Amino acid sequence: MTHSVIVTIDGVPRTCDMDDSLVIGGGRTEVTEQPDPTYAAGVIQGNIGASVGSSLTIDLEPAPGAGFVRRFTGYITDLDAALVSTGVETRLVAVSDGLGRLGRELIGEEPWPQELDGARIARIIATTDVTPAGISAGTVDIVARGVESDVALTQAAIVAGDAAGLLVDVPDGRVAYQDAEYRRNLTTPVLSLDSCDVEDGSVVSQKLGDLINIARVSFGLNRQQVEATDAASIAKWGRAAAPYNTTLAEALDATAYAGRVVALYAEPRWRSAAWQVPVWELPEATRIAIAGLVLSDPIELTGMPAPIGSALVHVEGWSEVLTSTTWDMTLAVSERALTYPAQRWIDVPPGLVWDDVPLGITWDDLYSTPLT
Repeated sequence: MTHSVIVTIDGVPRTCDMDDSLVIGGGRTEVTEQPDPTYAAGVIQGNIGASVGSSLTIDLEPAPGAGFVRRFTGYITDLDAALVSTGVETRLVAVSDGLGRLGRELIGEEPWPQELDGARIARIIATTDVTPAGISAGTVDIVARGVESDVALTQAAIVAGDAAGLLVDVPDGRVAYQDAEYRRNLTTPVLSLDSCDVEDGSVVSQKLGDLINIARVSFGLNRQQVEATDAASIAKWGRAAAPYNTTLAEALDATAYAGRVVALYAEPRWRSAAWQVPVWELPEATRIAIAGLVLSDPIELTGMPAPIGSALVHVEGWSEVLTSTTWDMTLAVSERALTYPAQRWIDVPPGLVWDDVPLGITWDDLYSTPLT
């Protein structure tokens, strides 16, 4: 046996009653969106003796003797009792105690001051029963907010998106926040996969609909606007405009936001979408590494045919199917340049001379082509 799973409902182990298939998924498939709450789904033979709202945990041992790691902590949201030839089977769906519960909480009972995005995310979580698990400080100022009710998850996702940060559902039921600088130092891959580790059907995609060469950003309490354009892209592809109504407070941050959008999306690019990985067929060390993956972890892809090639990518989301004998995962990953902070002067190699700098390069270009 390559792996083992323990399913617990309301503190009672129910693994032996599970049908031979369990699904867990979370994260995001598009880097322009925030992660969805992690979910789990499965079938139990018979009446589970629980109800919606019952707690559900899933622990996984990725290799014999490796020890169990938590894969899911949440509560049951949907139950179906179906009549089958053997009696009754119960189909369940559960959502995480982190982002899932944040989606059921309200904020807006008192005004909030202008503050950094990390402070705003921490403030939102503090008004709920959700437990935080490491909140980055933040990099941009978020506008002050008056008394106005809204769903906590909705506001947290808006702030995180405007700040180029990421809300993270931690498997133990807590919520973390990674600000725009979080990935800067994530340069060493925690896992390496080559073409032999990935199944047929894995894809990268390129869509003209992703093209943006005009970005107009609204910011501040008075809803001022700034705009960034890419003349070369407009001449080549035509106008492709997008508006962004943000919670950013300062013109400098809004200008950087607009410039970043145009720098990254003024030309169509191949974007990693879904990698089909038969985890149960991989070596023990690889299975253990995969079981420990969290959002933003860097992975090295090697030996891939063009246009994929070899690259360092970030984990954005996943969906896995666990049975008693198999463990298959679909990994959503992103090209590093799509979410990596722009290069700073301090990051430029000291030995670089002007003659080695590509002619015509701009600071916006450093999002995708850092100086080396």
